[in-house]
Amino acid sequence: MTSEQSRPTAVLLMHPELYALVLPGHLMDRISRVVRLVGEDSIGDPYQARLPTGQLDDVEIVLSGWGCPRLDDESLNRLPSLRLVAHAAGSVRPLVSDEIGRAHV
Repeated sequence: MTSEQSRPTAVLLMHPELYALVLPGHLMDRISRVVRLVGEDSIGDPYQARLPTGQLDDVEIVLSGWGCPRLDDESLNRLPSLRLVAHAAGSVRPLVSDEIGRAHV
């Protein structure tokens, strides 16, 4: 098992009602072995489409799905370490902005 400090930090950003369908327990077990999940109790607000509150400076990975807030300049400023967005849904077009390309994510 990978040590807690050496695993990249990830946050889940998707509609809470779809979370268990998109990432059932066995997949979450596998994911939690390779990343350190933060903000699991606040996986985004599907009605406000905002990032969860709290510390996001160390987040390198966004695990997104339906209901994820748009990753625009404001969001990317709150995610300065972001390197990867893994989207578990359809098109990423509504999710990403030109800023994500400029941020080399």
